[in-house]
Amino acid sequence: MAKNELDNAIAQWARLGVLFGNRSSRHAPDLEHLLLNTARLASGSARLFYLAITWLSQYSNFVARHRLKHLAETDLAIKHQPTLGTLLALAVKHGTSKELLIAAEVCQKADTKRPLFEVQQRSKTLTNIARQQASSEGLQWNLWVPDQPIKLDALRPASWVIKHNPQYLSRIIRKGDLRCSILQ
Repeated sequence: MAKNELDNAIAQWARLGVLFGNRSSRHAPDLEHLLLNTARLASGSARLFYLAITWLSQYSNFVARHRLKHLAETDLAIKHQPTLGTLLALAVKHGTSKELLIAAEVCQKADTKRPLFEVQQRSKTLTNIARQQASSEGLQWNLWVPDQPIKLDALRPASWVIKHNPQYLSRIIRKGDLRCSILQ
């Protein structure tokens, strides 16, 4: 994983109100592409993974669900699809609308059971810990991923998100439904 890719994704999440403690992107991100990039980068950053779940737990109505489904099917490599499926499943567990799982319908499971995070893949001991702490949501995708509490104190309020990303207002009005995907 290139550090600048991770830094760019973090800056985009910061623009969406996630308090990473770093600079924010100058422009509102393409949210569905950001979720795909998060799935691509998550194995190298547990913090990115869990803060994306936290954000989705509160702001899933911003996501154009049908567009995310289409992009997951056409633009996300199969090796990253289990990560997106796990991310969405954990977000639903923490309050996201189950309707967001429409995007997980096109995702493939990992071929073999394994830890999601690279740091856990580096030693037998950490791999065993990952297996023991695996959440049922991760196991559905053959990934050993622990469930973590969401961190609401790491999010800015919705009013801040809209003020800094006014183009997302139409997404909230349409609650991420098919009309939202068509407009995108």
